[in-house]
Amino acid sequence: MKKRILLLLCLLGSSLQAQSPEVVEPVPAKPAPAEAEEFAPGNIAFVRIVNAIGLKTPTRLSLRRASEPTWTPFEIGEASSMMPMRLGSYNLNLENAGCEKPQVKDSVDLSAGGYYLIVVYTEEVVKDDKIVHRLQYSKLRRSGSNNGAKLSIVSLVSQDALPVELNGRQVTLPPRRAQHFDVKVDDEISIAHGGQPVTATFPIVEEISYIVFLYRNEASKQVEGTLAKEINVVLEIPRALNGDEAEAEKPKAEPQP
Repeated sequence: MKKRILLLLCLLGSSLQAQSPEVVEPVPAKPAPAEAEEFAPGNIAFVRIVNAIGLKTPTRLSLRRASEPTWTPFEIGEASSMMPMRLGSYNLNLENAGCEKPQVKDSVDLSAGGYYLIVVYTEEVVKDDKIVHRLQYSKLRRSGSNNGAKLSIVSLVSQDALPVELNGRQVTLPPRRAQHFDVKVDDEISIAHGGQPVTATFPIVEEISYIVFLYRNEASKQVEGTLAKEINVVLEIPRALNGDEAEAEKPKAEPQP
């Protein structure tokens, strides 16, 4: 009888574990003594993921060491919390049925003490006289110490020049490149496109980096934005997940207002 009870408990534990989805491999709150060195502050990295994919079709994402992805829905404009993770190489899997290639994957390396932002988005290209969407991502990493408050705006809208109004001042943004602006604590920041706000007005309250990612929402046809407040980070060269950009043309830029 005792053997049967133990067997049932083992089967129940395995069933419960299988029903618990895991997107990343977070650091346990209380690591075992044998793992204490692995989870020391110098042996972990921190990651935040931002979804700037504005398609009507839902986006799913997985970032884990295992070869098989565990998919999690990711809302438009959603940003995860800052997640502590073990060092090493992770499999990044993206899925969106509205893209030319609905599933793509790549590897992401996390280094000791690193603070990372992983931004997923789409690029519009013209192929065979049709506009298609391609899944992309960029990785940002901490760069040095904080030197006052900073505002950066990154356009992930697929056009050569995106006109926006920053506190009423006209600014033109190149694609996929961070534009930096001087700000100070107690400033109020408003960003608009075509007279429509892309984010709610927000204050500068700390001497950290404020990064706004702009994308086009396919449902509303409007340019929208999501705000990430981080310590200092620098944008690395964007990774192309599809690799055949030479076959396509980018859509033309909108005319300046």
